[in-house]
This record gives sequence, C-alpha cells and structure tokens, in this order.
Amino acid sequence: MSTGILDTSRAFFEQVVLPLLRNHFPEDVEQMACGFLGYGSECLEMDDELSRDHHWGLRVD
Repeated sequence: MSTGILDTSRAFFEQVVLPLLRNHFPEDVEQMACGFLGYGSECLEMDDELSRDHHWGLRVD
C-alpha cells in the first residue's frame, strides 16, 4: 500500500474531482486532459518533513 502524494492525488481525482467534472461538464469531460503538474519535490515524490511545511497537500488549480 503506497501513501505517496501521487497515489493520494490520483485517488482524490478519481473519487472527488472526476465525478464533479462528469456531472457539470458531461460533454467535455471525455476530451479533457488532467495531470499532476508542478516544479516541487512532490512531483518527484521527494517530500520530506521540511518540504511539507509549504505548498503541500491536495489541491485543484
């Protein structure tokens, strides 16, 4: 069982965000592209205690 931010983000997207998109944008959702983007350590799964004190956690931008 992995608890990395990528797995957590994927679960959040699949369980929360995607159903909302399907509900509000049913005609568009099949052509949408979504991803995990950024320049921080979370993108490389290199978070540590220090890096978790800023710009850390689930979010939709």
